[in-house]
Amino acid sequence: MSLKQYIQFNDEFKFSVNIEYDYDNANKINSYILTKDNVDALRFYFNNLTENKYRANFLIGAYGKGKSNLLLVLLNLLTAYDNEYIDNISKFVDKIKSFDKELYLQIKNFRDSNARLLPVIINSNYDDLNRSFLYAIKRAMEKFHFDDITFDSYYDVAYRTIIKWEKDNSSAFNLLNECIKNSIKKISLKDLKEGLQNYDSNSYQIFLNIYSCVTNGEKFEPLINTDIVKIYKEVLHQIREKDKKYVGLYIVFDEFSKFLEQSKDENIIRDITFLQNLAEATSRSGNDEQIHLTCITHKPIIEYLKIFGEDRINAFKTIEGRFKNIYLNKNLLDSYEMISHSYEIIDKKIISEKLNDDDIKDIYEYCKKDDIFNKVSNFNELINMGCYPINPYALYSLINLIEYVGQNERSIFNFITADEAFSFKDFIAKNNDEKYKLYPLDFLYDYFANMLKTDRSTKIFENRSQLFKSKILLVKQ
Repeated sequence: MSLKQYIQFNDEFKFSVNIEYDYDNANKINSYILTKDNVDALRFYFNNLTENKYRANFLIGAYGKGKSNLLLVLLNLLTAYDNEYIDNISKFVDKIKSFDKELYLQIKNFRDSNARLLPVIINSNYDDLNRSFLYAIKRAMEKFHFDDITFDSYYDVAYRTIIKWEKDNSSAFNLLNECIKNSIKKISLKDLKEGLQNYDSNSYQIFLNIYSCVTNGEKFEPLINTDIVKIYKEVLHQIREKDKKYVGLYIVFDEFSKFLEQSKDENIIRDITFLQNLAEATSRSGNDEQIHLTCITHKPIIEYLKIFGEDRINAFKTIEGRFKNIYLNKNLLDSYEMISHSYEIIDKKIISEKLNDDDIKDIYEYCKKDDIFNKVSNFNELINMGCYPINPYALYSLINLIEYVGQNERSIFNFITADEAFSFKDFIAKNNDEKYKLYPLDFLYDYFANMLKTDRSTKIFENRSQLFKSKILLVKQ
């Protein structure tokens, strides 16, 4: 009998979350799975709205642990009041009530006050933090209709200089076209303006040369504030002047771990100083003009520092103490709970009958007595029925092994819902319960081995493979 008749997958778990682009997806809120860990994290973030203890923090968790999803939900709770979101958010807040009544009241009181924070998402160009932060605040202002508020950076003044030359239709504009034509680095006027609007450093360097050409050797030296932290504070103040409902900025540095890995040595002191100043600004921000910064990483900063030289280690250590570490989904029970919600058993009566099969029953009874499941008080409900038909040892191994070999494409939810060889979905589609009654442990190794083979030319494949095999053998014993 085919298992796919009784299993229905939740498509919302297929894809990883992009905070910036999924912000408007109300279904992401509706399908969010509450666990003890993420409720604790939400409580931490809402406490910071009034207490200001740790407004600069690292959100740490392995691939597929739901870090971006959590912050997506948080930002919607802090910002989304349009009619299209109200029903989904109200339902979600009501779900929280059963987990944590105090948190429920915090969220309800915040939303009843009609207060909100402007979300600012940093998710690109990690080798130039100035550009990333300027571009992010500009995008946020446009999205939430504050684009009439202006701030001055070198890029903005350069762009407005070109626009002035164009409007005046002066000799300077004619010179501009001539200088662009003769520029060593070829670029069109259209591309130059777009580059400056996107805070592209190469476009800015080209503009400096063109400006000198147009003005007969003068340097472009506008008298403006170039401190990004001050720009953010000034923008927030202007937003407050325009709309008192906004009480702050919420900055999310997505994939902060990529910044750690990709930052250039020549920029490291500048970038660390900037992050120090930003963390300091969060700690000094009041309740009327709050600044929050959450950086997403896959492991604690100290783990990344091991691969760096001493100078970089010392530089990063100066910011580590300014941030609070928040760990997400380190709890096995939470992970079991999340997996159980990633697909649905359509006919529970038939599945109950299958669980009474002598072979399956023996496996579950044996596993139930094993020490690795001794903290699962509701074993029958959560493991047997909730995660059927995954062998409990395969289930346990999946959660632990993802910490070692996990990638975005090898997260827990990808394993459950992906249409690829040896995934759980593939097992359900191709298998009947006469050949394999439960998803076997060996299939789990095959699923990860396909990915590890791409690293065969490096030591990573050997190290990860041996670790993976040793852990499977340990579980088998």
